[in-house]
Amino acid sequence: MSIVLKKKLKSLKEHFSLTTGDIAQKLNIGVDTFKSYEFGKILPPYEATITLSKIFGVSIDYLVF
Repeated sequence: MSIVLKKKLKSLKEHFSLTTGDIAQKLNIGVDTFKSYEFGKILPPYEATITLSKIFGVSIDYLVF
């Protein structure tokens, strides 16, 4: 798992004052699945990465690099 993605997900979630549940709902996934992304246990699929970039208004490159 990319440590960069892990750190940026946490930072962006805090910056936008979103809960894990808020983001999971927007991604149409379970809270535990999002927590797995956030804690670096699994990588989100490409489609989820695209949605995350839209939620936070950042590029995919920003999320993963």
